Amino acid sequence: MKLYCASSLPPGIAVRHVFDMIDHTGIVSLRRRSSKSINEESEGVRRAFVERAPKEANAIIGVQISTSAVLHDIGGGGEFFLTYCGNPAIIDEA
Repeated sequence: MKLYCASSLPPGIAVRHVFDMIDHTGIVSLRRRSSKSINEESEGVRRAFVERAPKEANAIIGVQISTSAVLHDIGGGGEFFLTYCGNPAIIDEA
């Protein structure tokens, strides 16, 4: 599945159908003891977002990504909240 973040699609792409917007927020641990790297955890959030799209969709357009972090004073570390939103779509590529 392709994700398009730009405000306009590249040349040669035609949108056939747009579905309702989907979103997903995941938590990425900032603790150094985490068994997964930040990249692995971030990829899991992206995969969970893509899995919310209807099976017919072959792209998600208008993707926006938002982040925020909560840091802990005691014990260090914290969490990084990563939110994806966008519209699944059926596109045709020329």
